[in-house]
Amino acid sequence: SNISSRAHQRSSKNSEISPEDDCIVEESTPPTPILKVSKPLDTKTTLNKTLSKVQDGKQKEGKNQTGTETPKKEKEKKNHPTNETMKPPKKQKEDPLKKQKEEKSQSENETTKIQKKQSIAETTRYTKNFLFLGSGLKKAMLEQIIVFTHKLGGSMTKDWRDGVSHLIVQTDDDNCTPRTMKYLIALLSGCWIVSYEWITQCLIHQEWFDEEKFEILGDTPQTAGTPKKSRLALANPKAKRLFHGLKFYFAFYNEVVAQPSKEDLVKLILFGHGTELKNPPLPPTGQ
Repeated sequence: SNISSRAHQRSSKNSEISPEDDCIVEESTPPTPILKVSKPLDTKTTLNKTLSKVQDGKQKEGKNQTGTETPKKEKEKKNHPTNETMKPPKKQKEDPLKKQKEEKSQSENETTKIQKKQSIAETTRYTKNFLFLGSGLKKAMLEQIIVFTHKLGGSMTKDWRDGVSHLIVQTDDDNCTPRTMKYLIALLSGCWIVSYEWITQCLIHQEWFDEEKFEILGDTPQTAGTPKKSRLALANPKAKRLFHGLKFYFAFYNEVVAQPSKEDLVKLILFGHGTELKNPPLPPTGQ
């Protein structure tokens, strides 16, 4: 009976409502707090901030715990250069007039080179059969004539023979040369007799110069113009040489005293298309 009375007292106490429980009906979720905003939010600034945070997060992902970039990222950077390195260098503006002048000068140089080669080739073909002979020249001068033949054509001989086209001689201030056997034979054959200066100028300019400008006057000032007269007279292949049809006989000739020798005189006669008689000629009939 005592236990039941105590239980009844406890149930009656729990059924009584305290004045503090007037506002509590049942348990519920706490209300969401209301934010008080003094100024309106700027959407652009918030977007920029969020974007910057996202980019910072991506950059941090590429780094390891020590703060350095991983080898994989470093390789990617090396293999894939940035936009700054990929940008081509800025080209300086070229002057169109200057460029035209340079191109023109280059084309002119190439044209002159081609023309020079062609002229040398043509000259070599033209002078292929020319034969040169030197008279009264030093050894170095004779060697230069050989160089001339290698570059501009022709050939050289040491002694006179048929087919000599040019006799190269040394000249004095009057443009004359000493009288030699080679000089006299050249007059009889009608070939060019030019000064050594012709060889020098041709080698300097690497082209065939006109021989007439370097043709000598003669062996003395009194005989000036003889080489030119002989050359023009015998320019025609059908022209007859000086001793053509003439016969010569040496009745008495002292080779010890006389100069030139009989042998040299016979050479001159033969080159002049003359004839030497071995026996004395018969006297003319009727006398």
